[in-house]
Amino acid sequence: MFGLRVLNAQEVAAVSPNGGKKVGLIEVLKIALNNNPSIKLRTEIAASNDGGVQIESSSFDPDVTASVGARKTKTPLFHSTAPSQTKNSLTSSVTLSKKFRNGITVSPTISVSRLRSDTQEKLFYGAESRGAVDLALNLPLLKGSSEDAVTSNETAARHTALASQYDLRHQIATAVRDTANAYWAFRYAEDVLKARRKSEDRAAQLGEDMRRLIAADERPAADINLTLANLTEKRVIRISAEQSLRTARQSLGDIMGVDFEVIQTVTGTLDDFPHLDKAPPQVNATAALIALARDNRWDVKAAAERSKSADILMIGAKDGLQSQMDMDFTLGYSGLHEGTGPSQAFGRSNNGFNFGATLTYNIPVGRNSANGTLRQTGATLNQHRINQRTLRRSIGSGVDSAISAYNHATLQLLEAQKAVDLYTTTVQNKSHELKLGQATLIDLITVEDQLQAAIISFLSQSSNFATAIINLQFETGRLIDDNQDISINQFLTYDVPLGAARLSK
Repeated sequence: MFGLRVLNAQEVAAVSPNGGKKVGLIEVLKIALNNNPSIKLRTEIAASNDGGVQIESSSFDPDVTASVGARKTKTPLFHSTAPSQTKNSLTSSVTLSKKFRNGITVSPTISVSRLRSDTQEKLFYGAESRGAVDLALNLPLLKGSSEDAVTSNETAARHTALASQYDLRHQIATAVRDTANAYWAFRYAEDVLKARRKSEDRAAQLGEDMRRLIAADERPAADINLTLANLTEKRVIRISAEQSLRTARQSLGDIMGVDFEVIQTVTGTLDDFPHLDKAPPQVNATAALIALARDNRWDVKAAAERSKSADILMIGAKDGLQSQMDMDFTLGYSGLHEGTGPSQAFGRSNNGFNFGATLTYNIPVGRNSANGTLRQTGATLNQHRINQRTLRRSIGSGVDSAISAYNHATLQLLEAQKAVDLYTTTVQNKSHELKLGQATLIDLITVEDQLQAAIISFLSQSSNFATAIINLQFETGRLIDDNQDISINQFLTYDVPLGAARLSK
């Protein structure tokens, strides 16, 4: 099993092709997933949305405010004996403010102040220390009184962050699908070139055999022209196959995210196409697989989370239309000590309790901002719901098409293998008949071409079968699981999920 994670530099260097080598599918996937820009972008988006959750949650973080201040004032007086008065004050306070998710805000405050005054003539001397402990309570009665409304931004941000995580996993699954398909396309081009080279070699050998037969006066000299034309045609086709391989290699390098110089060192593939010895059971659980895909696919989960986010924001938007009515309560204790000891501010000289209550009512006349927010949020919610319905419909058709492609690919691959076997026997027979003079050169070249066409068809069907497995895994949401693990077996076989098998009965 291979965990889908970002590799470090040493790991990438260890699996990156260099110096000329063949590469395996899992190896290619490691490199591609490490370099894929869409995955990196989705990773950063997910990190950003996680930060958005922190920002929204900060509204309920306790806030501590501490202050210390000193002041000296000099006030002119009319008294002839004391023309001015000097006051020195020192104040300090600490306030803790905490807003709870039910909308209530509690703010306790402790403050201490010390005041000292005298005159220039020293005829008056005074000092006092004051202390106070206050508890303020804000209780919303209309707007902001519902916990669902107060926490709507925070809850919506959590759903958005979860949606971005699902988007990331869907992007990983998409990258795995595209990379695997590009790998099989490279394998197909590689096998086609091998087949074309073998065909060219057979044509060249046929030409050599014909020259010996002509030299022995067993064949007419004119037959050499036909063999040369056949060889030239095979050479042209082989050259075209070389170009196709080069293009497929470069496409694989592009999707792997490696430099041109690196991908050119790749000489071939290690993993072969999936094989079929006999026809596997046809996949008939279409309705069940569609249902499972709609429940398990990461893009469906992401769309659902976005709809939830917009739905929750509607609660806050509707709450914003209400008038503001708050009840504020204050409960406090004050102390006064006359003298120079500020530590006695809450002491025995003078103290007392206080209490207050205030009812505040605010009526937003226009409500334009609240109405505009409600309209925007409602439109966003409708967009997400439309996207959800569209995605669910497209998944239905996508799964059905993938099942049909898989079922047909299995049958076509088996028939293509039979055609290769039959044409191989036919070529052997025609070659023997040509030596006995029972067949013409054209007959042999014709069945050689038919064999070559059958081989290319078999390779094409092998590639289609490999692609069909991948696409069916992707469409049914099974390419990447919760653990984000994959194995090579996922690209070689497809087993109907147990749940889908049960639902289809």
